[in-house]
Amino acid sequence: MFFTPNEISFPQDLESNLELIFNKYKSTMSEDQLTNSLQKLWPLLALEGGVSEKKSEHYSLDKKLASAYMMYYLPINCLKAALILDELWLTHGMPLSQLNVLDLGCGPATAYWGIAWWAKMRNLKLSYHGWDQSKIFTQLAYESTKHSAFQGNLSFSSEQNSISQLIRKVQPNLILFSNSIGEIAPNHEEKTNLLKQLLEQKNSPYILFIEPGTKQHSRALSNLKDHFLETSPLLPCLSRRPCGALTIASDWCHEEVYIQFPKWIEDLGKKINMKKSAMIFSYLLYGKHSNPLLDGSSRVVSQRLERKGQWECRICTEKGKEFIRVQKSKINEKTDFFPKLGRGDIWLKYTAQEKGDLVEKTLWESQQKSLFEIR
Repeated sequence: MFFTPNEISFPQDLESNLELIFNKYKSTMSEDQLTNSLQKLWPLLALEGGVSEKKSEHYSLDKKLASAYMMYYLPINCLKAALILDELWLTHGMPLSQLNVLDLGCGPATAYWGIAWWAKMRNLKLSYHGWDQSKIFTQLAYESTKHSAFQGNLSFSSEQNSISQLIRKVQPNLILFSNSIGEIAPNHEEKTNLLKQLLEQKNSPYILFIEPGTKQHSRALSNLKDHFLETSPLLPCLSRRPCGALTIASDWCHEEVYIQFPKWIEDLGKKINMKKSAMIFSYLLYGKHSNPLLDGSSRVVSQRLERKGQWECRICTEKGKEFIRVQKSKINEKTDFFPKLGRGDIWLKYTAQEKGDLVEKTLWESQQKSLFEIR
């Protein structure tokens, strides 16, 4: 993301609200029960992506596992959607006065907290409906959001309605799938059919898919994007062409946003020998309101790498994924920005020589300011 070149801070008012909820639910189980539940969750989420072959065995149907998920995995994931919405705000703009969200696979309202904080900061009214297959998750969502300091109309359900029925009922302008598309539409054909259905909605809602930042999940999203090249996403891609990462079997595109999590989250992670210092995820965001200034621009999609005698990066362009470098001995006033280059930077245009030596570039800068404080 172009506005997060350095570590960001966890919003203080959001942290305070989540800590109150954490303390409330921490009292419902012993330290050993909480630790054991978190130890059981890690392989289910990190190795299996939270997907269970038998829905009856899903972790969200176990009250202790679901509660432990809410206490640890909710706060470390809740800002992902907010980060993407703020990037949308800064790049393409959002011509809305109210955000009406349908969160499909909402869990214990994980994304709600970040979105509610973001909507408050951007002076948007919020209406939020979360749906999940787990009644335990939706009950936890209902109970915990009663303590929310953020205004908004909230509702949660686990009724076996079709997505079309939920859309007709809620009339959303943002449809969110946060770590849930793999369960709702397990294979590529089901995903493409679902996205086709969503893109055909008359009111043209924003459609946001967030997935883990693993190679498997990221490449699945890239394949989904490439199936609809005539309808380019707004973010993170800026050109209508096949994904350059898919040309190499070992490559994938993902975000890595460094963040200083609150101490109480870090202390909980220590119980299972986990230290979270970044949010790592993949995403696709569709919508109708694009910024024509960004058409055909390029984007930095790697960290800035420093090797002997030079700096390097990879950029995503209309032609594909390109290698760019600046040799330290040849740095000048047109390339001296390179040591401070950020992943996600947007270049309106650039010139490079045959071996990737950068001659010059025009950086795009938003007229708006990010909500996320850089530490």
